[in-house]
Amino acid sequence: MKSDMTIVVPTHNRHHLLARLLPTLLGLDVPLLIIDSSAAAYPAAPSAPNVTYVHCPGIGFLDKLRKYVSECVSTPFLMMNADDIFPLKTSVAKALDFLRANPDYSSVQGTTFHYQFGRVERHRDNSELYQCDAEKASARILQHHVCDIHSFYGVHRADCWRYVLSLIPNELTNPSLAEEFQIMATLIHGKSKRLSDIFHVIDCVPPVG
Repeated sequence: MKSDMTIVVPTHNRHHLLARLLPTLLGLDVPLLIIDSSAAAYPAAPSAPNVTYVHCPGIGFLDKLRKYVSECVSTPFLMMNADDIFPLKTSVAKALDFLRANPDYSSVQGTTFHYQFGRVERHRDNSELYQCDAEKASARILQHHVCDIHSFYGVHRADCWRYVLSLIPNELTNPSLAEEFQIMATLIHGKSKRLSDIFHVIDCVPPVG
């Protein structure tokens, strides 16, 4: 995969999940930024040239994203990836190709699957109906709420992410509300695409570390 995208992994006190995820992310062969606000640093952080590991204990979720996305991401594209999400390389590459070819789109994601109770199941939504391609931002937001698909962990333009982070109020400390704000602001910035491919699998029942 071309290295014009950075994967950003915010994590906090879940090194056991990070250890499981890293082989998958390293296999994508793109720059990787790990932003770890855990009390203790991750002892097995990879030292590969394309990996940046930042230990920043005591910094809140939004503050660490604002600081280190701005300071450490120089690629034109960015994918936020939680420490319990396993992306598929071919689908990420397809999303990147779509963004490269369509400058009026700000984000792309595919279908989400969940791993739970020993089974992998498709997230129950109407993703096949999802489209956010209206020319007006207000119309795109209405389109989004027809299916209400979570696109925070998709592939985005990095300049869009920086723009959105500059807009999120400091008082909005709840991560779920901050994610919803990001989704709405991204739709104001540009169109959003939902691919039919399996994009990632979310581990809903992580083991205790």
